[in-house]
Amino acid sequence: KRERTRMTNLAEVQAGVRELHARYTDAVWRRDFEAFADCFAMDGEWRISGLVLKGRGQIRGTIEKIMDRLSNVLISFRTPILDVGEGRAFGRTYVDERCAWKNGDTNISIGLYYEPPCRRATRCPRTPQPHAGACQIPSSGVSAR
Repeated sequence: KRERTRMTNLAEVQAGVRELHARYTDAVWRRDFEAFADCFAMDGEWRISGLVLKGRGQIRGTIEKIMDRLSNVLISFRTPILDVGEGRAFGRTYVDERCAWKNGDTNISIGLYYEPPCRRATRCPRTPQPHAGACQIPSSGVSAR
């Protein structure tokens, strides 16, 4: 029975993380900065390109500035790798972002997102830390037009 409970919790946490990734991707694609900020806990932290942003307000303002220079961004998350137990969950997810800049440049960023401890199976507080150890790959010959 304990193994079945653990598997149920793993399935619930994985479904929650995947849903969060889907909402995050959708918010970026649609340029819905409020929805993007809502993917974070109120006191969440977002680490991107050497910046450490704290709280939804700062996160929202920064994503809006970043997206002002981009035509499109498509984020692709892989299957989350999770460790679930004792009411907590940790994990990581490999991700790539295909970016089309307004100046015509394109690039692909690859990296990891880390999942912090989840205290509730229904909605895990999130502190995305994109691009930990990421690299950017210029996309020659790719057009977003």
